[in-house]
Amino acid sequence: MTSKKKHVHQCFILADANSRIGTGHIMRTFILAKKLVKLNFDVVYLLSETSDTIKDWIQERGIKHFTLSPNVRNSAVDLIDFLTPLKIGRQLLLFDSDEPAFYKIDYQKKLRENGIGLTMITLRNHLFDLDILHNQNPLAFENNYKINGDAKQLLGLKYLIVKNQYQELYEASKTKKIKSIKTLLLTFGGADSKRLTTRVIEVLNQLPDSYCFNVNVIVGALNKDLEQIKQITKVTQHSYTIYHNTPEMPRLMFESDLSISSGGLTVWELAICKTINFLIPTSDREIMSSEYLKKEELIYQKGNCEEIRDREIAETLIKIVDNPKVAAEMCERFHHLVNPFGADLLVKEISDWFKK
Repeated sequence: MTSKKKHVHQCFILADANSRIGTGHIMRTFILAKKLVKLNFDVVYLLSETSDTIKDWIQERGIKHFTLSPNVRNSAVDLIDFLTPLKIGRQLLLFDSDEPAFYKIDYQKKLRENGIGLTMITLRNHLFDLDILHNQNPLAFENNYKINGDAKQLLGLKYLIVKNQYQELYEASKTKKIKSIKTLLLTFGGADSKRLTTRVIEVLNQLPDSYCFNVNVIVGALNKDLEQIKQITKVTQHSYTIYHNTPEMPRLMFESDLSISSGGLTVWELAICKTINFLIPTSDREIMSSEYLKKEELIYQKGNCEEIRDREIAETLIKIVDNPKVAAEMCERFHHLVNPFGADLLVKEISDWFKK
């Protein structure tokens, strides 16, 4: 009988998910967590403002987590005191959060001075004291990062963090051709705090009868509008299918011609699947990213969720549907810019750090 191999290194992930910020930070880091576990890392989430639904989701998938008060997690001294008794080897913290405390240079220095490695997944241009900086957004190349020491900088679409399924879909998408827009995907994250799902469905229901689609509606785990969505999709010229907290997102993305979303990780996954992107961004991060992608003529975007009017949503949709060749060519260019193997590259850099 073989004994179980002991962990030699620890990776602590600082991220959260709730109805205010959505689930993107957790979903992205969980991809990395699974890969690190396969390499025999001890992986633990350090949560603070995360819903019980997401905590259960993490635990059900075999990853440990602790819930810390914001005061403890946001204090380098208190965090070190918490981590020290848990130490079984070298320790590295992986941050995927917009929490201001994590960006303070004194906070980062204190952790590193105590031998703790730091990896930051961020869109911000900031002064950092890190070991690894990751920014998969193409906007990263416009930033002039100031970093103490010789931190690795993993920038751009080469370092996309996506699920393994998208590696297979990337290959399958090479032969995908969009000649007409028949299947739509609506997906606005785990929470959809701006209630864009119901808003866009109402717009679709007001289109002329000549515009008729198969519409797959993704309702996230933290979305509170499920019952209303069921009601407003009953009588319409479109054929709606509602998916609640579904594991089938990769397949649904691949099978869709056009997606309407707020942005985030979904944008890159859709590009991998060679699916046309129409974005209605909600957060500052999504707005910055979508404006850049629009300028590069890779996606459709008419304005953020506060600016865009229902009439403009309808007009943009009709424009895409009436000009499928233009939309498909745009989508093709985007597809060739993305790399679905970026998570493996980041995990390798983390693994290499422990070997120093």
